[in-house]
Amino acid sequence: MNGIDTPNRITPQIAARITDDFVCLYLVPERVDYLNKSMAWKRMLKSDAEALTVAGKWILSVFETTEKRPRLGRDAGKYDGRMALIETQDKSQPVGSAIYFAVDYDAPASDLPMIYEYLMGAQSELPGYEVGCYGSYAVIEYMGQHGIKHNWQTYAWSNKKLSRYANVYQYHNGTNLFGLSCDSNYSYGGEGFWNLKGVLKNTLTDNGGMDMDWNAKAVEFVKKFQAAYGLTVDGKAGNVTSAKLDEIMKGKPVTLMYNVEVYSNGSIAIKEI
Repeated sequence: MNGIDTPNRITPQIAARITDDFVCLYLVPERVDYLNKSMAWKRMLKSDAEALTVAGKWILSVFETTEKRPRLGRDAGKYDGRMALIETQDKSQPVGSAIYFAVDYDAPASDLPMIYEYLMGAQSELPGYEVGCYGSYAVIEYMGQHGIKHNWQTYAWSNKKLSRYANVYQYHNGTNLFGLSCDSNYSYGGEGFWNLKGVLKNTLTDNGGMDMDWNAKAVEFVKKFQAAYGLTVDGKAGNVTSAKLDEIMKGKPVTLMYNVEVYSNGSIAIKEI
């Protein structure tokens, strides 16, 4: 499976255009008090998770405040685990899924035991969730050997070696996708993916009814959009449909068969004229 990781917002329009199978987003607090620093710029919102779910994508959660935070050991892990739990509850991330904690530096062998203790500290504060690790080949090898089941390896600091414990492999940085800065990944199984399909199935629709098929709803939306602009109506957000959406967002004139309103938050409402 192919995926991307990004600190950027995922609107419904962007989610519909992503061709990858999964997206990795940051499960971090809005502000980190011990750093006196805002993390709002890269913090996953529930609306991001909802947009990806409707688009049929999987989500992978990663927690990172500073690159070398994990080398501080168990107490730091417990603190970060508590913050991660608050975020999982805010996003309705289902239990049983994974939360990866990032070791985003070239960690020497001397740091690895403390990093493992950090992960164990985080796990103690995350009942029902499974802690994973992001890091180099050496980090992933060590954590896999010590029982960490979910491992996301980066090619950085890995000397072209891929760990046998890697569930996800980040093989390229700095891709630009629809204006998003993102990195490219492969996955091999056992990733701990999640989405909000179960949550959205129990969400009230605008008319007060129960919408029990969100994938069908997404296809219906795309078909209405295509019909509104005289496109081939197939329910797929392909190149032609995406180009028309770009045209709208850039404010170019279009011929309307429906009234299509594009709001500042990226949402679209389609009504027959």
